Amino acid sequence: MKMDPSWSSLPHKSYPQVLSGQICRRLKTEKVRAQRTGDVHLLKTIDAALRAIPEICTIIKEANATRVIADYEPTVLVRFDSNARFSLNEIDVSRAHGWQSRIQTLVGAVLTAWRQIDV
Repeated sequence: MKMDPSWSSLPHKSYPQVLSGQICRRLKTEKVRAQRTGDVHLLKTIDAALRAIPEICTIIKEANATRVIADYEPTVLVRFDSNARFSLNEIDVSRAHGWQSRIQTLVGAVLTAWRQIDV
């Protein structure tokens, strides 16, 4: 099963459902196969992907909620602190800055597993 090209046109809020649904189910099915064949390397790779998915989902939900507030809730104030940092709806800019690099690492774990099961 290849990554479904239609997933690229989904709204951002749909990605956690796809990840925790279709993608997790496929990974878990392949994990059972890897256990049967004794493929320890593949088991570790799939386990890493399965551990990454909940964190990816959390970041996507948090980022999407923050974007919605920034775009559609002008009454929610941006708070500035004394260190020239700011936050929006309790999300500090420092945390948001880390989302991209963290997502790249986590998605890498999922893609590595997916490539190994999709042969």
